[in-house]
Amino acid sequence: MAIRVHAFKFQSVVAPTGVIANLYGPVEVGRHDAAILAMSGLVGELEQHSFAPAGEALYIYGDPAFYGVGIQRDCDQFQTHRF
Repeated sequence: MAIRVHAFKFQSVVAPTGVIANLYGPVEVGRHDAAILAMSGLVGELEQHSFAPAGEALYIYGDPAFYGVGIQRDCDQFQTHRF
């Protein structure tokens, strides 16, 4: 007898204070995280709003799957990708 599993994924951006700043989903489990990021429209929002009042760029930390889309991956690598 086969067991069927039903599940959903959500993508979230959490502020340093623990507040969920952005939540996207539900999305079926079979989707890759980078595909969910593209579907969410988050990158476009970040490109438009990722600047402090003084004009310096702001970043969020992300999973290595998001490399190349303007999200800083690992603070130990000091690789920043500006939006």
